Amino acid sequence: METQLRFLLGNVKLGSHKRHQVWFLKKFLLGPEKETVLIDIVRFICCAVHPTNEIIRSEIMPRWAVIGWFLELCRQNQYVEGRVKLALFYDWLFFDERMDSIMNVEPAVLLMLWSIPHLSRCDHERCGISFQRD
Repeated sequence: METQLRFLLGNVKLGSHKRHQVWFLKKFLLGPEKETVLIDIVRFICCAVHPTNEIIRSEIMPRWAVIGWFLELCRQNQYVEGRVKLALFYDWLFFDERMDSIMNVEPAVLLMLWSIPHLSRCDHERCGISFQRD
């Protein structure tokens, strides 16, 4: 799974990503028990997959987009969705600049940044944020 995930995050360009996502879904994420593996995958993406500057500047599918797709996949199960959100924001909550890498929090920041202009309501739900109006 790690090899295929690294391929997805290091070689697949946006625009041709749908078929690769369907393939990954069929191979690793079918069945209700498979949803829980999403939590571990998100932690792995945040902590172990740190793309080079060259990949970041390219059209390669970014980490935040993959994690956003995973959040869409687990919408049916609130327990799993909550745990995936926690996995995404864990490093942000406990970030220590002396020990941690900014790349650990980058997917969460960019997911919110790129989601707000297009799907602000969805983003608030996706990230579990609630805003109250006065």
